[in-house]
Amino acid sequence: MGLAPGYTDRLETLFPNALDLYVCSQEDGKRIWNSVCSKSNVVAVMVDAMMDYIRSNQIINYNGRDMLSQGYARNFFRGENAFYKTSKSSMFRGLGNMDENQAKETLLIRVIKMVDFSLWLSRLNCVRHWPHGDVFHGAIAQHYGIATNGMDVSSNLKIALFFACCYYDNGLQKWMPLSNQHFEQPSSRETVSDLNGDSRYGILYSAPADIAEMSRVANIDELHITNVTPVGIQPFQRCERQSAFVIETGRTYDMFKDKSFTKVKFRLTSEICDWIYHEMNEGELVYPNEGEGNCQDVANIIKKSKKHTLEAFNYAIHMMQIDENKIKEMKERLNKQEYEFISSVQWCSAEREQELNRDCFESIKSITSTVRWMFCT
Repeated sequence: MGLAPGYTDRLETLFPNALDLYVCSQEDGKRIWNSVCSKSNVVAVMVDAMMDYIRSNQIINYNGRDMLSQGYARNFFRGENAFYKTSKSSMFRGLGNMDENQAKETLLIRVIKMVDFSLWLSRLNCVRHWPHGDVFHGAIAQHYGIATNGMDVSSNLKIALFFACCYYDNGLQKWMPLSNQHFEQPSSRETVSDLNGDSRYGILYSAPADIAEMSRVANIDELHITNVTPVGIQPFQRCERQSAFVIETGRTYDMFKDKSFTKVKFRLTSEICDWIYHEMNEGELVYPNEGEGNCQDVANIIKKSKKHTLEAFNYAIHMMQIDENKIKEMKERLNKQEYEFISSVQWCSAEREQELNRDCFESIKSITSTVRWMFCT
């Protein structure tokens, strides 16, 4: 694997750039090899942990979550279809342009919506009885357009390139490739220019997954890369299809300023946008046809709603560590914006819930997993 000196050519190993294994003499090489052999249990644990990362369809433990692994990733990628000189998670976007009170209110509402979506997911039988590890509620919410603190990344370059070259057309209700009218001028797209972005360029972020994972397993500071968490295979298919990983961020995190990631700014053209759009089967390889097992309708209702559960409000207050003396004042300010907090909200009919449960279970029948006992390294 390239984690320690051995008899394989370094360039044929999985991690040729993670460690400098050059030795100046045969004696020096023998000394290192003997050192490795004397700590074979440590090496075995490292190799074992990293093999879990490489295997697919195996329940592994990662950052406290049991999940169905996605398999080997060489690099992490993220694509954006405009150049903003900043890249933050949807939870924290735009807060810098608000006064502190407005920013707190906006952030609280976003957290409430994320929590209400997660609470609703937890009531579904296909989530409650998910047989393949823990359900990553926040990652599912992110993939259905709910604002979260997660930054989506993918191990698939074409997935990232699709997001860098395409957009969602609300009128057609489908993904479409960017065309000349979208990138002729810096201000070709009003939604981009309003945020001081440049419509002419896309941007790709990338970081080596090999070194990131080795840094995490071996706890080597010199190899440190921002912690990227695999989402694993989840109920509903979007996470799996998008080879999803996530960076769970705080308010100050900005990927554009993160030295872990290489940034490639490129000029958008109709040729490259059309190519990747058709390469990804007009978006179907990114957003699979989930039939009735697609909870986008419920996500859209929650995003637009001004009526939320008291449970979500109280949980969000706890998450944001808002002072008890400020809670009443915060609720009154939100009430003035016509937000209500009540004991329960019915986000969909019982019949719709049954459809989701049925179709979600149908989509996972083909998944097979191997349970393997894990221990703390």
